[in-house]
Amino acid sequence: MSTLYMGADQETVAKYVLFSGDPWRVEVVKQYLENPKKVAFMREFNTYTGTYKGIEVTVTSTGIGAPSAAIAMEEMYEVGMEVAEWERSCRCRMICWDTF
Repeated sequence: MSTLYMGADQETVAKYVLFSGDPWRVEVVKQYLENPKKVAFMREFNTYTGTYKGIEVTVTSTGIGAPSAAIAMEEMYEVGMEVAEWERSCRCRMICWDTF
């Protein structure tokens, strides 16, 4: 069963999740993923899952403000997120993920 606000489920979300505030920034970050698959774009929540250097990663947006960020965190946790990374500049962070 998919989550109420984000449309995600356990089959579509990786244990590593990268959060971005801006839904359109997710469109840029997905270019760094191999085989990105759109999970959903509902309200301010834009979500893709793919692999980065062989590691499955989900990239999602939170929109503006703490209430929507809390929804994003809770729903990602609900479907299997184990590691959360919050970034203001996701493109820079994807380059820095070489440490994996």
